[in-house]
Amino acid sequence: MVESFARQKRDPATKSDMRNHAPAVLGLLGIVSSALFLLILRMGSFRAQLLRFEYLFFIIFAVYLLAVLLILGVDSPRKSSFFIIIFFALVFRLILLLSVPDFSDDIMRYVWDGRVQAAGINPYLYAPTAPQLSFLRDSAIYPRINYPNLPTIYPPIAQLFFALVYRLGANSLVFMKTVIVILDMIAVFLIARLLNVLKISPLRSIIYAWNPLVILEFAHSGHIDVLAVLFLVAAVLALLRRRPGASGFFLALATLAKFYPALLLPLFFKKRDFKMPVSFVSTVILGYMPFIGAGTKMLGSLGTYFRDWEFNGGLWHFASMGLGYLGMPIRKAILLRYLFIFVFIVASALVALRKKKSPRGFLTGVYLVIGLYILLARCLFPWYVIWLIPFLCVQPSPGWLLFSGALVLSYFAANPKPGPSYEVLRYVEYIPLYFLLALEMLMPKLKQFRSKRAGLLKFGRSQIAGMECDGYR
Repeated sequence: MVESFARQKRDPATKSDMRNHAPAVLGLLGIVSSALFLLILRMGSFRAQLLRFEYLFFIIFAVYLLAVLLILGVDSPRKSSFFIIIFFALVFRLILLLSVPDFSDDIMRYVWDGRVQAAGINPYLYAPTAPQLSFLRDSAIYPRINYPNLPTIYPPIAQLFFALVYRLGANSLVFMKTVIVILDMIAVFLIARLLNVLKISPLRSIIYAWNPLVILEFAHSGHIDVLAVLFLVAAVLALLRRRPGASGFFLALATLAKFYPALLLPLFFKKRDFKMPVSFVSTVILGYMPFIGAGTKMLGSLGTYFRDWEFNGGLWHFASMGLGYLGMPIRKAILLRYLFIFVFIVASALVALRKKKSPRGFLTGVYLVIGLYILLARCLFPWYVIWLIPFLCVQPSPGWLLFSGALVLSYFAANPKPGPSYEVLRYVEYIPLYFLLALEMLMPKLKQFRSKRAGLLKFGRSQIAGMECDGYR
């Protein structure tokens, strides 16, 4: 839908002009965005000036959308455009790398888990408040750890990453974020490679590389989701290159970094090909081996997360409100949870069963399953949507692109200062998404209807013309 809008009929001269001027326009948009990111950096604490931050973020997001439309609207852009995209993608990240993360304190837990492992202690055994870890507490990291009464939730590859980075950079948040930015840039190159394999212009990687949400959550907040994104794209690339063993390996690494890629396992499986599942299972087992001493505690606080955590959900929130209006007791909302799980399993199974053998069909399945999870999620932090953005480079979606920008409105939920009502802003986040996704689903059917209608009209006219000719004779 974005492509059809961007690629409206133009005369050859207009197309040639756009192609020639694309690098210059991209460079100008990159300079404008860089200046805006510098203004954000000068704010110091983003949360303390949240309203101003939101204004600047949405201006950057508007510039980003212009850049995306430019790339989608040019048939054969110059190769220099790719270097401009990469250059400014790095510049944007380096600017926010210097900021102090204050939208999320997850990075404090990363450093803490690395510190625990450096002391030779299994991170799954004790919560930060446990007396066994009292000698590790300090005044810089420990007071800012989220949920200090709970053991870590992060899976093994994430833990090994925390341990490695801590040994190299100790308590440095900038060092942790630097490594994350490096991995993020590698992900950009992998996405460009994926697009090449699919015979799609690698310039479409701008959808991920310049996305302000990606830049904010990785370069500013330093979220570990970058590992899952990187390994998942690598898994998709390996599968498209017909390397099922490598695909299973990378999919397992993605799952061991952030659990959600395991939901895609049925899509990666092919009949009579056991290399992928064997590779996946064996890698997962090996990943947990260094932490086997924790026993069942190796799942950390995952059960608590699924049972108790709720933030910025869409369909979940609106359905819960509906139950409230019907006078249904809150405790019966657990039925809603099981209903959503059932819907997700059935829908994902249908996607897996109907997946096409073509690469595009497979990637559409990945896009649909991740998108469905996001739509049904009870807890949706902004950085979760980054899981989907690499696949928007293959299948651009106006709804999901706009949603990736609107999600920063959720930061008003924890804003102590007076400002817009978060409950009102939730509608601003979700209603355009639902409308545009519905429109995207209906557009192909409308095109089919119009095509059939045009065919019938043409056939009818030909019959009438034939009858008139017969009458003349």
